Amino acid sequence: MRQGRNEEPRAAFEKLLANSPDDAMALNGLGSALFALQNLESAKARFAAAVQVDPDHAGYRYNWALALAALGEFGAALREFEIVRERQCESAALANNFGILYVETGEAAKGEAEFRKAMELAPRDAGGYLNLATLYQKTNRAAQARDILRELLKAVPGQPQALRMLGSRY
Repeated sequence: MRQGRNEEPRAAFEKLLANSPDDAMALNGLGSALFALQNLESAKARFAAAVQVDPDHAGYRYNWALALAALGEFGAALREFEIVRERQCESAALANNFGILYVETGEAAKGEAEFRKAMELAPRDAGGYLNLATLYQKTNRAAQARDILRELLKAVPGQPQALRMLGSRY
């Protein structure tokens, strides 16, 4: 998104917070606007404040975990995503985030399992397939990567990233 488009929500949420500094929804909204502006430390602080006000809200905690992950705080992000998983139903996005974090922390087998879970939960969503194919490529398992990409193309014919990743080998 363009920066100007994100400045407007940021200003609106800051105005709301001037009147109600403990408004968890406004804190989360400001965090989202700051995250979109790539102001990650400030976004993390706003998401953390929203969680402090409303610790049972899985969405606020999810956003906080995303900010932690974006800042390379993988262990803390995993802990927050675990709390989200306990409090809300499983989703492909959550499984993909777990998978990415497991791979980042050197637990590729756990990452692979999470990507497969994402594929099961949302068989027409490219995320799990692409993440798993990327993991396979990075771990010198090119044939398995191609198989996953072909599987994605069966589920979503013409998926552009899969076609790019396969290149002329398809």
